[in-house]
Amino acid sequence: MLKPNQQQKKNGQVTVTVKTEEGLVSKPYSLKIVIPEGAKAKKLQEGQDTPPQIQEQMPGVPFASAWMIVQLTIYPLDVNFSKMKIKEIDEGYVNSQHNKNNRPPHTPNPKPVEIQQTKQFKDEIALDLPITKDQLNILDKENPMTWGHKCWFRLVPAQSNGNDPELCAGAVRSVMNCSISKTNKDITIEIDKFHSEKNPVKVQKTTPIPNNLNN
Repeated sequence: MLKPNQQQKKNGQVTVTVKTEEGLVSKPYSLKIVIPEGAKAKKLQEGQDTPPQIQEQMPGVPFASAWMIVQLTIYPLDVNFSKMKIKEIDEGYVNSQHNKNNRPPHTPNPKPVEIQQTKQFKDEIALDLPITKDQLNILDKENPMTWGHKCWFRLVPAQSNGNDPELCAGAVRSVMNCSISKTNKDITIEIDKFHSEKNPVKVQKTTPIPNNLNN
């Protein structure tokens, strides 16, 4: 694995020479460098069932949930990504003050995911909110509660765990916008990511508030 001595920021060519431990230097090789241009998103599925591993953390507590699976296609399409995977990095809240104000965190998949031969990969996006008296009191004070997470998808070598920044190349940046609103009867969660008016990629789900918590 070769590590560049400087970050390539645009398309072009680089010349590479290899020096062995014995001091032998290879002939120069020219390589074409192509920087990812971005990605197009398409929503595949959506739902509001809460994952069992989330429910197990708070047994007996009801949840309001919303999730969607998004398929992303990386551009340009004339590049072979067969030796690469992609990993999402959380870059914090859009508003840094939201880190202190009861907003749920964003926890991306810690493992890089496969890029298919079609230059596509899937992103699973979800928000799960326990419905408790304390949480309802928080929503009474700020309704709706809105915030955003900055997300960065980076290309990493297939054999890498994605933790070496020198081996990562930025592919897609996005913001995951979240909203939780409450009425006397229910809670509505809305999430959008890679969203635009021409290409809506969002999910909105409403969950009734149990009667014993609605007094």
